[in-house]
Amino acid sequence: MDEKKNTTNSDQPAQDAKLENQEQSSNEEVIDSYQDRYIRLSADFQNLQRRMAKERVLWMDSAKAGVLKGLLDIVDNFDRAMADRPETADKDVASWMDGANLIAQSFHKMLDDCKVVEIDNVSVFNPELHEAVMRVPAQDKESGSIVQVLQKGYTVNGKLLRAAKVSVAE
Repeated sequence: MDEKKNTTNSDQPAQDAKLENQEQSSNEEVIDSYQDRYIRLSADFQNLQRRMAKERVLWMDSAKAGVLKGLLDIVDNFDRAMADRPETADKDVASWMDGANLIAQSFHKMLDDCKVVEIDNVSVFNPELHEAVMRVPAQDKESGSIVQVLQKGYTVNGKLLRAAKVSVAE
């Protein structure tokens, strides 16, 4: 019986070492699994942060564009008023008109600061920049070319803010 105990006892350290190796490899697998999950979660979080930053910029640009679109009508009205002002006027009216002119200049400066650019008057109709409001007969113009700009168009940061409303030659 003593021999059985001795063989059992002599096998015990080998079994303990084997169990210890299994536990160690199992622990390493768990650690590797957690490290892999950590790396993936970290990458997902970084992607989320980048996406949220892009969306924040888009939201701000959208809000800015909405405000600027509303101001464009005011700027257009000031421009029309300044274009139609009388050349001769008494002192009070001239002073008032100078004040209105300063307001119009302030609006234009604000648009420049916001990187709002007026669409250049080109002769060829571009559906990405122009909205054809009407077709008019024009013998001196080629068909499809712009005859008259009815309302100015604008871009902000290279994106269309408001299309120019134009009449196009038939």
